[in-house]
Amino acid sequence: MARHLMLIALVCSVPALAGALDDPMRPPSVTQGSSANPETPAVPRLQSIVRRQGARPAALIDGQRVEVGTRLGDARVIAINETSVDMRGPGGRYRLSLTPEVQRSPRRPAAPGEKP
Repeated sequence: MARHLMLIALVCSVPALAGALDDPMRPPSVTQGSSANPETPAVPRLQSIVRRQGARPAALIDGQRVEVGTRLGDARVIAINETSVDMRGPGGRYRLSLTPEVQRSPRRPAAPGEKP
């Protein structure tokens, strides 16, 4: 009987221990914590862009579906592009990008006979 109680106690304690572990798939910015001032409003985060033939493009920003003209806080969506959304707010115009840390640069085409 004591073994069964010990086993039950052990099984019940596993979720409590797992809560303290960091998720290895979580982005670094989330696991490191933010040093930003809590009074400063956070910059909206672009999560996805949906472009379907025959339909208006839409985007998912901070979990909210938006289209061109939609207000999001103090800002308004003014354009939805392939990889970014242009916004206009009190501070002027700014762009939200799906991959803000990736800088795209044009590549020259490969010459005939040259490996790319």
